[in-house]
Amino acid sequence: MKVEKIFPITILGATGYTGKLVAHELGRRQVPFAIAGRSREKLEALRDALEAEIVGLEVVGVDDAARLREVCGKSRVVINCVGPFLDLGEGVVRAAIEGKCHYLDTTGEQLFLKKIVEYHTAAEKGGVAVVNALAFEYALGDMGAAICAEGVNPISTIEVHYALTGMHTSRGTKRSAIRIFQNETFEFEEGRWVPVEPGKRQGTFPFPPPFGPVTGVNFPGGEIITLPRHTPARNVRVFMGAPEIKGKTFQIFSPTIFRMARSRIADVAKAFIDRGPEGPTPEERKGDHFQIGILVEGEAQGTPVTKRLVVEGSDPYGITAVITAEGGVRMSGPDFHARGVLPPAAAFPPRAFPAPLRPLGITWRFLDES
Repeated sequence: MKVEKIFPITILGATGYTGKLVAHELGRRQVPFAIAGRSREKLEALRDALEAEIVGLEVVGVDDAARLREVCGKSRVVINCVGPFLDLGEGVVRAAIEGKCHYLDTTGEQLFLKKIVEYHTAAEKGGVAVVNALAFEYALGDMGAAICAEGVNPISTIEVHYALTGMHTSRGTKRSAIRIFQNETFEFEEGRWVPVEPGKRQGTFPFPPPFGPVTGVNFPGGEIITLPRHTPARNVRVFMGAPEIKGKTFQIFSPTIFRMARSRIADVAKAFIDRGPEGPTPEERKGDHFQIGILVEGEAQGTPVTKRLVVEGSDPYGITAVITAEGGVRMSGPDFHARGVLPPAAAFPPRAFPAPLRPLGITWRFLDES
């Protein structure tokens, strides 16, 4: 029996830090949606605090497969904000596919992205789309690289460089970061994914002022998984750095952090995280500035070419809320026809996303080509 889709969008994990930001953004857009999570008390408190049209309140845990399928069966789109995704996300993907419901999430976990590609055929056959990493990480890098690579064929290398000043993170982001470093991490080299330990390689990008050139270290970014699925580059690398920290410092300490995440120290860190604040304050968020530098090397009409694009702004969590809400609205509409497990730039036209981010002061600009 076919279940009526009574919820255009359902936010799973709506009472968490990111979930609440997404809920406020959907409310600002006057989009009706449902909220879902484990605690009825917290859901009711969120409903009462929102200036939004809440069309449903669903008590469900990610460990209840039958209940998840029921909620997904009533939803056109489920936005999953429950992490760490390696531990808690796969069952939600399965429930969405079985419930004939589009799925999107805010994951930043590389191995989860790689794992969920296995559901591509099932999602296609189920007539739904599964879109991972529709957030600051890694939608901006994925879409920016797709834009930067236009007109380049063949593509030898794509590099995505993150430069950050201020790194205030939520409890959920900290937990996910530990899970990232506890597992195998990858780069895309000569057309295949290969295991690479973070922090072993340095890369420099000529960021414009106020950052200037920044040297970072290789990082298990999601673009390493997403970009090869829609842009035919032989090599994809991601680097993380900060203007005030030398690349060599990153390189020295990254392997230590990697080893600590795989030791018992991680359990102590998790307990410390759980006692900390839920996430950054609005003032802290606004002070977190970033530039994302994208390098594309290859050929254009038989001539060697190097292209560089920079995405610049602040408030990664505010950006995540806007990107996620935009994706949810698009996926819930009648003109969305994508199917399968898709990276952000394959699910949506990459050039459609800069406009919704413009009110936040996010800029996209090409540097001089060579």
